[in-house]
Amino acid sequence: MKNRYLVLCTISCAIVILDQISKFLIVTNLQLGEHIVVIQNFFHITRNHNTGAAFGILRNAPDILRLTLLLSLPIIAVVIILNILKTVSDKWRVTALALIMGGAVGNFIDRLRLQHVVDFLDFFYQQWHYPAFNIADSSICVGFGMWLIYLIRQTKK
Repeated sequence: MKNRYLVLCTISCAIVILDQISKFLIVTNLQLGEHIVVIQNFFHITRNHNTGAAFGILRNAPDILRLTLLLSLPIIAVVIILNILKTVSDKWRVTALALIMGGAVGNFIDRLRLQHVVDFLDFFYQQWHYPAFNIADSSICVGFGMWLIYLIRQTKK
């Protein structure tokens, strides 16, 4: 794929823009903990602040450890993605890398600006409650899922 850097940049930038706009709308329209019912007893839009990593991991870690890891890992991820991209030529894997990179950058911006990540997609059912997440988190998960599908297909060949 000749334009893999253009594709990576376009998709990553689109994810960052969508992520940041959605978080801006949440922060300007909802108080912390306030929610909007989308589907009763299943899905709310709820403003949450996550000072930890995905799913609140490291939330209670000492500040210096948490900040060092959470600010350095996205930078390391981008460097790794750009290095992997040198050897990747198919659209599927370029898209997967772009989704991961866009999500990492989106959450990195929150950490730099706010010292937390704004999460708002809140799913639950009865006693089960999935940790709130955002567009950047979704993008990272879809990108990793695509990469895993690629790896599984490769092992079957």
